[in-house]
Amino acid sequence: MPDQASDTDLGETKTHDTVVTGLASEPAVRRHDLDALRALAMLLGIALHAAIAYTEYGWVDRNNDPSPALSTFFHAVHGFRMPLFFVLSGFFTAMLFQRRGLPALIKHRAKRIAIPLAIGLVTVVPLTWVGLVSTWTLNRPLDAATGPSEASPQDTPDEDSTLWTAAFTGDTDALARHLADGANVDAPDPAYNLPPLGFAALAGQPAAAAALLDAGADPNARSPDGNTALHTACFFGRAGVAEALLDAGADPAAVNGRGETPPDVMRHGKGITSFIANTIQVSIDFDEVEAGRDRIRAVLARPDTEDNPADKPETGPVDEAGRVAESSRPFVSLDLRAALFEWPVFHHLWFLWHLCWLVAAFAGVIAISSLLPKHRPSPPAWLGTPLGSLVWLLPMTAFAHWVMRLIAGNQGFGPALSAGLLPRPSVLWYYSVFFAAGAVFYAARGPALRVGRFGWLCLLTAAAVAPVAMGLSLNLDWIPPVLADRPALRNALAPIAESVYCWAAIFGLMAVTETLLAKPSPRIRYASDSSYWLYLTHLPLIFLAQTALTWVELEPVLEAAAMTVAVTAPLLLVYTIAVRHTPLGAMLNGKQTRRRPAKARPPRPTHAASSPIA
Repeated sequence: MPDQASDTDLGETKTHDTVVTGLASEPAVRRHDLDALRALAMLLGIALHAAIAYTEYGWVDRNNDPSPALSTFFHAVHGFRMPLFFVLSGFFTAMLFQRRGLPALIKHRAKRIAIPLAIGLVTVVPLTWVGLVSTWTLNRPLDAATGPSEASPQDTPDEDSTLWTAAFTGDTDALARHLADGANVDAPDPAYNLPPLGFAALAGQPAAAAALLDAGADPNARSPDGNTALHTACFFGRAGVAEALLDAGADPAAVNGRGETPPDVMRHGKGITSFIANTIQVSIDFDEVEAGRDRIRAVLARPDTEDNPADKPETGPVDEAGRVAESSRPFVSLDLRAALFEWPVFHHLWFLWHLCWLVAAFAGVIAISSLLPKHRPSPPAWLGTPLGSLVWLLPMTAFAHWVMRLIAGNQGFGPALSAGLLPRPSVLWYYSVFFAAGAVFYAARGPALRVGRFGWLCLLTAAAVAPVAMGLSLNLDWIPPVLADRPALRNALAPIAESVYCWAAIFGLMAVTETLLAKPSPRIRYASDSSYWLYLTHLPLIFLAQTALTWVELEPVLEAAAMTVAVTAPLLLVYTIAVRHTPLGAMLNGKQTRRRPAKARPPRPTHAASSPIA
């Protein structure tokens, strides 16, 4: 088959010759099953972005109630998809190094990863931002979120409301009813892990905030990202709520996960404030936000405010309203941190940037190891097997996940993301565990790595552990009160359950593909090659499709499926016609040879016909 002489972005794919280097000599065998698994991880990403609009997390243009089916799908896939990709990347990185050496590995990864990332930053990412802004603009009239900065309590009580929706809508009667029924006044909600007081601050409901504080709510309770209700009130200019919180003892010097105090968050301008508001579906008028922030600054400047952090920084000239002039606001460390780590420079291409860092780290490890003695004790071989590796993988993954959940403010199920100019260290560390695991698998077992029947047991384990892991991470209704009322205990157990689910799903899928897709298939090969292009370019079209579907009334599952097909089909056509057999296709997947129909050979001449006499 002519196409088998090319490389994918993951590793060597030759099938006939033997690669001989100073390190090893082994047959270069293509892993069709792992290619298929890589394609699955990419294609699931498209379906994931189509489904997220209908989950409890929402999307910038969500106009539907969450779909339980799509929410479950989103969490189940998000819990293993990118870790699986990094395991495969680590495996093929080690394979490529073993066969070609370090210089060839770096050159290959630059061609497959760094160059596509650089091109995407000036093409796909700007188009994604255009689609994002267009979606906000077109869907603004359809948005049904809160109105003015200090919202009014709803007139008609909602008998079906929860403690958190009652706080968000300012329904003090419903709040009293829930609290009388024994609801925990500080219980975090299942979707955002935000306490009721946080929702009152988010929507600007002073009466609801006062009712919760009178009922004993902790004014300094924190969400997973370290923000208190006062942080939220200051960020959105909810002055009435901020005053109630300060009167109740809220700490204006509390530091969130980004190193910001409540006065610090009021320095964010219109761009980041509007971005966050649209992301969480809260309507704001930035002039009202700034007016509310001015009221809060005045309260913080009162002489009776202890340890007033607003008076400490040198802020420069102020205008007639007492605000620091925009041009003279200091570029303090927290602003630099936000610019480097928080602003989504890479958008959905962040995984390529992380791979660049991890390949560089791999090269550093190889360079250092070359200086060590050649004859040194090797770890037991069983530590590199799928079953044996769980002895060290589960503790490492659980600890990395716990740190990521603590530092990166991960809200919900699955790993956090980091799309900033610099990766968040906790997120990069988390994914490095999976990348290193893939490299160790290759070092221990070589290209013949197999999961075997053990993997099918892993699939059953993943199915059994998934509800428990999701329940702990999302604080679902069926979680026992001993866990629901103890966020610290849940946050300690959730990373363990999520790590078990993640590795069980990874090994289970590896077992399925090695059983069903180990043999070469032109269709699977085509799907594997095209999946990289599809994932890199799909997100701008996702926003376009989501905008179009806001005028269509379908079941959420049907809408998400239609969106996935509507995005994938034209991109697949473009790939086939204008990418696959071009220099761009060669950069992404290696050079492809067009198939030509075999020409009919003339019949072989008989001995008599070839004789000189004839």
